Amino acid sequence: MGRPGVRRGGQPRDCPWSHRRGSRGLTMATLTITAHFPLGVFHGHEPDGSPALHPDTARLYSALVHAAGSGPMADLRDETLHIRPEVADALIWLEEHPPSELTVPTAVRTGLDRGIAFRQQGTLAGSSKTPKIQVSSQPILTGSVADGDYAWHWDDAPDQACDVINDLCAEVSCLGEAHSPVILRCDSPIQPTHRTATSSQLKPAPLTVRTPTRGRLNALQAEHEAKRAGRAPSVSADRHSTSESLNRTRITTDGLRAQGYAPITPPPPTTSPWNRALVLTSSSELPARDPLAWCVALHKMLVSRLADQAPSSVTGAYLSGVKRPANRVAIQYLGATGTSPGRFLVMLPHDLPAEDVPLIARATAGAPRLFNRQGSVELGEVAGIDLVEFWPEPAAGFNRLWWTQLPMIPDTRRQRDRGGQSWTSEHAALLSVGYAFRDQLGFQTRDYWEITDLVRDAGVRVVQPRPVAKSTPERYVHKLPKGVSIASPYTAFLDLGTLANPRSLIALGQSRHLGGGLLVPVDFPEGASPWL
Repeated sequence: MGRPGVRRGGQPRDCPWSHRRGSRGLTMATLTITAHFPLGVFHGHEPDGSPALHPDTARLYSALVHAAGSGPMADLRDETLHIRPEVADALIWLEEHPPSELTVPTAVRTGLDRGIAFRQQGTLAGSSKTPKIQVSSQPILTGSVADGDYAWHWDDAPDQACDVINDLCAEVSCLGEAHSPVILRCDSPIQPTHRTATSSQLKPAPLTVRTPTRGRLNALQAEHEAKRAGRAPSVSADRHSTSESLNRTRITTDGLRAQGYAPITPPPPTTSPWNRALVLTSSSELPARDPLAWCVALHKMLVSRLADQAPSSVTGAYLSGVKRPANRVAIQYLGATGTSPGRFLVMLPHDLPAEDVPLIARATAGAPRLFNRQGSVELGEVAGIDLVEFWPEPAAGFNRLWWTQLPMIPDTRRQRDRGGQSWTSEHAALLSVGYAFRDQLGFQTRDYWEITDLVRDAGVRVVQPRPVAKSTPERYVHKLPKGVSIASPYTAFLDLGTLANPRSLIALGQSRHLGGGLLVPVDFPEGASPWL
């Protein structure tokens, strides 16, 4: 390919189209490119070689450049294909204008390094008299399956650019690997999920996407010309003489930047993992600073009062083959504040069977006193309360994060590394969010790494997770999950994004049903850092 995007001296040429709507002789339109994978699977790699979950804007741009320089839209001059000037102008316009909106569907990986493939790699080994084609082994890397098409949208695009890009899209056959065929269209309406956003050191954008910037076309063409430099070898010079090796090169990163996007904020959710609660006030503060033990005592009292009518939503015991809900009845304690006494909350999950509600209400009412090994407290009357809008609204100009009132306990043991990435407390927290919000996220996978990816894609961030000394783990967990022999309590700030109503009362972690993992809101001024 030639270099129509470069003037003599190597300086990028300017796009001849004005950037302003309404300029003389220029009409503007919206431009949308949708990507449909007919096989249902996207295969691609990140720059570090790990599997990519989504195709990004840089990958789309490279596919368009390839179509411009190798397909029927290219010019043939001196036995070499060249990008036409008007096509280069359209590509340069894309460099100068990142997409204003994206549609990023929910995606899950189809597998992860679950096999080895052996294939001939096109190189010879051994002497020239008895050469053998080399066979290499490669891990079968995962693809990703999305619940919809991907899309890139520009609010204002010159008609000339739209026409050229529409023609280029028709010539793109794959996006990612060669076995990842794609159909690109410019005429499909979309429902955007993300819009461009600015980021700062203190508050990065929720989603960053590799995006071409000014000079990307020049960088790709310069790299292409460098690989084709010099004359082709003669037949004798190209003859095999010794073992060959693959010439592996990395694609240049010149002309790329990270463009930030934020989810298009929907109305606050009207549901929560727990929608309602029965409130029991206590006559005094608990005799010991051990709310978890008192929540366990209240749970035992409820089971005892329910006797053989105790439902699975309270006991946690389900018949074999019965699908377990994401959350059960949970019991939490809120300490006294000001003139408000301490309160026990019997939290009812949003999908609690209707027949369980009156049973739990009757068992909760009429319990005058609660006992455990540390003493006893007198209980007040039972009242109902809404948990979706429990906390006050954050003040204007403040961002709401969540802090664990008691340290959280991971829902599972430490997982094996994935692609050189180690399992950390951040992943444990993301997994706990995924478990508590399973119904809201709607996933079916049981792969822990995939769940953490889905939760992160939903806009959840974990800030400064820190382990807690395990001298008294019984303060944080009543019973460890199966397969976990050591409690690993930790604290963290969490940004739940749009996944949760900012006023909802939520608990996370393995002990969320019995006094642990309760989240309390902590509001920070916009731009402030929670760890300074």
